[in-house]
Amino acid sequence: MIESKETRRYSAHLSATSLYGIQGYRVFIAIAMMLGDGFFHFAYMLVVTILSFTKRTSAPQNDFEEEEVDDDEKI
Repeated sequence: MIESKETRRYSAHLSATSLYGIQGYRVFIAIAMMLGDGFFHFAYMLVVTILSFTKRTSAPQNDFEEEEVDDDEKI
């Protein structure tokens, strides 16, 4: 798709291995995809970790309150 736009996006006289030609676009897209994927995984793991910590910190308080209610009912 980009190769068909040689005259508009980059010079047609450049070699295929030149970073100023089509290879530059390929390298840019590859780096952008790697960075985007890394950012997605970082954000995903951050959200999962925060949810795990909030779930873990709220769970013992609820269990403790339920135990107190059960002890009062036995008496």
